[in-house]
Amino acid sequence: PGIYLELHSYSKDNFSILTGDGRFERHGVPAYIEIEAGVLMGSVSPHIRRDYFSPYDLCVSFEMPKRPSGQTLEVIGRLLDLVKECRDRDAFVSYMKTHYPVQTSVAVRNYLRFYGDLY
Repeated sequence: PGIYLELHSYSKDNFSILTGDGRFERHGVPAYIEIEAGVLMGSVSPHIRRDYFSPYDLCVSFEMPKRPSGQTLEVIGRLLDLVKECRDRDAFVSYMKTHYPVQTSVAVRNYLRFYGDLY
């Protein structure tokens, strides 16, 4: 597949663990980025990413609070619809750059720092 999506939930106690600056140093993976209303976006496991997918595929993980608000559910619904309609990684990134430019810039920078240009 050209697109791989994971959807998880987190407890409020784990928010700072998932998004904290030291996540890379402590866990060896980039921090999640808060998109909006507690919805987080990050990369999937590096093992899954490297072993099963091309560098050109979209592999994304969304996290949302275990007890989501109505706004959180709206945001995650929009993002899931977006992924469902995207044909490739570039379409997803283009949408995200338009609607969430700051968050997308950080996510792309983290991706390149972790994986290199294209692995």
